[in-house]
Amino acid sequence: MNCSYYHKDAYFLGLKILSVLETTVMFLAIYCIIFESPKSMKTFRWLLLNQQVWILILQIVLGGLIQPVLYIPASGGRVHGLLSGIISPSTQYYIAFFIIGCVVASTVALFEYRYQAILPNNSILKLSNKTRTIMFIALPCLPDEALSIKYTVFVEPMNFKFVIVFLVLAGVPSFVEAAFYVLGSFRRLNPFINRGYSDKTRQLQWSFLKALMIQEAVPILLTYPGPIIYFIFSAYTRYINTDLNNLAVLILMSHGMFSGLAVILVNKPYREFFCRIFQTNIVSGKNNLFIDSPQMNILSFTIS
Repeated sequence: MNCSYYHKDAYFLGLKILSVLETTVMFLAIYCIIFESPKSMKTFRWLLLNQQVWILILQIVLGGLIQPVLYIPASGGRVHGLLSGIISPSTQYYIAFFIIGCVVASTVALFEYRYQAILPNNSILKLSNKTRTIMFIALPCLPDEALSIKYTVFVEPMNFKFVIVFLVLAGVPSFVEAAFYVLGSFRRLNPFINRGYSDKTRQLQWSFLKALMIQEAVPILLTYPGPIIYFIFSAYTRYINTDLNNLAVLILMSHGMFSGLAVILVNKPYREFFCRIFQTNIVSGKNNLFIDSPQMNILSFTIS
């Protein structure tokens, strides 16, 4: 049985609107990183630029070149983008997975840099720049178009285990590594465990770490939970709804837009530049949770 109808035009209109919004925000964030970063950010701004560029590339590839329509809970989907007819659908999905891996690696590199900045020079965990560079390199129904072999790809049951193994090998180490850097940074900055920093240095590093965590966590919390819950529900109940699949894809793809906004709003120089563009005043006041510390370029988290 097949389900021939879904709101295709609405989905592709959503992709176009999202692409315009996301590309605008991402280019604004990239401009801020290149031209508005203070000297105190030093190497970190280039790592941040690396992450934002990979997110922008992912947006362009998914939103324009591939334009996927997933057939969750089936292990497959169809491509509608500019690459259709040029390279095979399976190759397009390999390209997408590769770029996603680059986004994950560039994000982990941000936490790795923050952790390395906290470590003393004589620590055995203190790595050289060269070493650090090496480290980061059966269904109820389907739409009629799913029957088109030319633009549709499915993962065969016999090969599905390799996909799972790949996702585990690629995802688990990245998660463990990021968790190690975050927990290690918290431990290093805990005054009851490590007293090797002055109060001023400790406060500065705490603020940098908190800003980085907000910058990375907010986009994930806004875009990932809903689609993941739906995908799990769909896989468990074997319920397929192409419109909901497309909506989930749009929500996931909005991660880049929220990531760019987080970069702009969390970092004080970028936020001030953003406000100057729209000729607005920076909000301040005693009851404002996000108050600029005069000695820092990121958000303070104490209420005066």
